[in-house]
This record gives sequence, C-alpha cells and structure tokens, in this order.
Amino acid sequence: MHRFQIDASAEPQSCLRVMGHFAQRHITPIAAEMRLDGDRMRIDVEARDLPPGQAALIAAKLRETVAVIGVELDHRPPPA
Repeated sequence: MHRFQIDASAEPQSCLRVMGHFAQRHITPIAAEMRLDGDRMRIDVEARDLPPGQAALIAAKLRETVAVIGVELDHRPPPA
C-alpha cells in the first residue's frame, strides 16, 4: 500500500487537482482525507496494488502540480 501525503495551498481546486492524477490513471484510492490548517491544506491519499515505479511517477507529477507545496510518499505492506 502506498500513502501520499500532500501539502497544498488552501484553494478550492487543490484537492481536485490532486485526485485528478489518480483518476487519469484509472486508480481508485482506498482512502482519502483532506484537512485545512490556516492557508494550507493537507491531503492524504492511500492506494494499493501500485507498482513502486508508478507510485513514484504519481508523486513526481503531484510535485509539479499548481498549488502543491510538497509531497511525501510512504510504502507500507498491506495489512494481514
């Protein structure tokens, strides 16, 4: 399972821009959460069954997205 932790500007389109990267690749995340903190937005997205290279590519594309400030990518083994 891969977890993407995205920091973005608190703009109405930030969440949609982030989720669009998954939709373009026909990936349905298993979980997504968005929280506002002042002028920042924290978006956490979890997806499973992604090859490591594809997860890294999505993280790189997210980093290039307008309004995205930073992206962290974690890989965790799926729960047993």
